[in-house]
Amino acid sequence: QSFYYNDSGKCSKPQKQLYDLLIEIYGNCELNFPCEYYSLDCYIEINNIKIDIEYDGEYWHKDKSQKDYIRDKFVRSKGYKILRIVGNRQIPIKENLINAINILVNTDNYFLKIYTDIISDIK
Repeated sequence: QSFYYNDSGKCSKPQKQLYDLLIEIYGNCELNFPCEYYSLDCYIEINNIKIDIEYDGEYWHKDKSQKDYIRDKFVRSKGYKILRIVGNRQIPIKENLINAINILVNTDNYFLKIYTDIISDIK
């Protein structure tokens, strides 16, 4: 939590771009939000639904699927829905991000993964 309170948590350039886009769309977002001993890349709340949005750079997150699974399971147990964005230094287009978040807000789905190299809309 000291990283959060001192605003010294790690933040990649795409994560910051994602944060800026979420602020533009929803007007609120918390960067590196604490969830016990984890830090949520971007946290938003819509209609009382807590959403953890994680940016997974392809290089830094390769071979970490087991760690991510354990982390996601813990974060989910705390009442969050999870959106994982997999990219190679790019964030999703605005429409895909909105569609993905709408799926989490309006359905019983608690986990969604999108890839930034897929341009088509999520249905």
